[in-house]
Amino acid sequence: MSSYTHEKGPSDTNITKEDFESLKELIEKQSESIEKLFNHFTTNDSPTDSSSSTSTAQSEPISTTTVILSTIGVLLSIFLLLCLFYVFTRIFADHVLVQLDAFVDWMFC
Repeated sequence: MSSYTHEKGPSDTNITKEDFESLKELIEKQSESIEKLFNHFTTNDSPTDSSSSTSTAQSEPISTTTVILSTIGVLLSIFLLLCLFYVFTRIFADHVLVQLDAFVDWMFC
């Protein structure tokens, strides 16, 4: 039986200065892209605006009707989920009880 072992060569451990510089440039470009994307979603500026990275987001007040409608929507969603949970558990419980009854009848007959 022969076994294969990998020996590390010079290419496994050596990172050249050019590799390091190219990785550094790539990381800088990615961080700039992420910052532009973040600023695009947090400000009202257009994505082509170069000053969007230095501007601050202006928040608009949320109206009372929006808060009320959102609250009603969330409560209605929770209520519907609870109703679905109740219906499915009742169906599952009935199915399990029928199976259990049949098993008990089979065991003690």
